[in-house]
Amino acid sequence: MGVTFRELYGMAGLVRREELVAQIRREIDKTQSRNAIWAEERLKELRVARKEPLLDVVVASENGDVVHSLSTYRSYANNAQLALTVDDLAAFTRQNEMFAYPITPENDTVLLWHQRDDERLQHVVKNRFGPVDVEDYAVNGNKTCVRIARIRGGLMGKGRFADVNVIYGRLGFWANRKLAMGMNGARTLIERAYFKQSELLVRDAFVSPLDRDEISKRGGVPMGSRQLGVDVVRVDASKTHNDFIANALEGTLEFPYPVVLGYSTLRQWKGEVPGRR
Repeated sequence: MGVTFRELYGMAGLVRREELVAQIRREIDKTQSRNAIWAEERLKELRVARKEPLLDVVVASENGDVVHSLSTYRSYANNAQLALTVDDLAAFTRQNEMFAYPITPENDTVLLWHQRDDERLQHVVKNRFGPVDVEDYAVNGNKTCVRIARIRGGLMGKGRFADVNVIYGRLGFWANRKLAMGMNGARTLIERAYFKQSELLVRDAFVSPLDRDEISKRGGVPMGSRQLGVDVVRVDASKTHNDFIANALEGTLEFPYPVVLGYSTLRQWKGEVPGRR
């Protein structure tokens, strides 16, 4: 899998934190490049076993054992701590005298669309990427209205979708400590979908799970009130097994063209975190 702690430092475990952090940064990149396909296959098995289609990180020991697996999207949606910064990994290594490597799959981006547009969007995606597995997107084993495919990130963005009359949006998060809102209680990070203005959309658009009246009651200003150039679709995720993605795609059926939502793995060990807008 990768270099072992004892190969580098022997059994004493006496190593300066700064040296360890630098070593981990180097080894993560090498381990990722050697094991992306392995992670792809391992996560495919784990997604079925755990009934979680968005699993996108496997944490492996230096010997190739799976220490942990997680969905970065679900973790942020639940405001959970990933504990996968380089400092977190260094602390684990010092405590256990063993390296642990977070590895993302070769196909590190998911595309999701409503089953109503399945035939058309499968054609679009496969025409661009070649053979791509398309699956039902289920939540806790419950089938939804959504289809999902996995691709390598960075290959197709808003412009390329617009060329074939498809609206491309990004799944992400809105951060606000003041309002403390969320589907399951007070949350700092709130799921949302963002669509940038294009030749297919006259203005920027968002899909939000937040109730407009509740925002006002807590002293906030609902988006759309202060930003006249923005469209906001508000959805209630409780209608789709408490899943925002499924409900967001239901909510965008009113858009003038088919919609694809994309999410690429956020690698916390590289400083990638949900944006603050």
